[in-house]
Amino acid sequence: MAGDGDAALRQMADSVLAPHASAGLPDDTVAMRVALLSLSEGDRPVRSTLVHVVAQLDRAVTTSVDRAALERLVARVRSLPASRRRGNYVVVRALLSLALEDVTAVSDGVTSRTARLENAVFSTATDDDDNVAGIYRVKRAIADSRRHVLPILTRLTLITEVDDADLGEVTLGHLERLEQGFRRVADALDTDDRLLGDMLTAQLTMVQVRQNTDMRRISAYAALAAVPTAVAGIYGMNFEYMPELTWHWGYPAVMTLIAGAVAVLYRAFKRSGWL
Repeated sequence: MAGDGDAALRQMADSVLAPHASAGLPDDTVAMRVALLSLSEGDRPVRSTLVHVVAQLDRAVTTSVDRAALERLVARVRSLPASRRRGNYVVVRALLSLALEDVTAVSDGVTSRTARLENAVFSTATDDDDNVAGIYRVKRAIADSRRHVLPILTRLTLITEVDDADLGEVTLGHLERLEQGFRRVADALDTDDRLLGDMLTAQLTMVQVRQNTDMRRISAYAALAAVPTAVAGIYGMNFEYMPELTWHWGYPAVMTLIAGAVAVLYRAFKRSGWL
């Protein structure tokens, strides 16, 4: 979007938005790169569409590879009430409003997924690998969202902290509300990230406990199997002089001895919680 015949602003936008550009800007010019975000279910949990804007007090130039994003911006500017159209940098404020709506929806989706994962982590009906993968997927969504939110928040903080008469009361008030909105989103993302970190620790701890329990059970059964194996191995050596070889009840006695030893070990392991 641009004012009629504003070739100077277009030329400035081309120089600022060009790769590796480092051109300085006049005091009344704002250049920003704003991402419109959305949650997805694929390998990329957050999809972003970048919109570049170079704006002066009453005009702006925007660029994006996504035509739909620019059409949303145009529709938003046209739908603004008269009170919002007053003031300067209308296009910048409209673009930031869109970005705030999108990232708020992403944050709400992250919070919802975090709540579902919290229930899954402490449920015995879910798979450990699925839970860990789900936690990392949501943490990646948070990281992607932060990467786009924090630069906007930093820029808004710098703008609102400067006492610039050119901004005007309406514009400054709107930018301050936008800054508060982005800050709330950033705080919500931080909270969900900490909660996910705690859940990941709890999940890995429970996996380790279950593995230790399995190892103790395996060790106990191995000990139970070792008794008859040892006795059978000794008698299988076919020595000439072995206990009770010539006794009529020798075989039943050895079998009873094996069963008794296994029963004693089983009771001991059961009492200690290994079985």
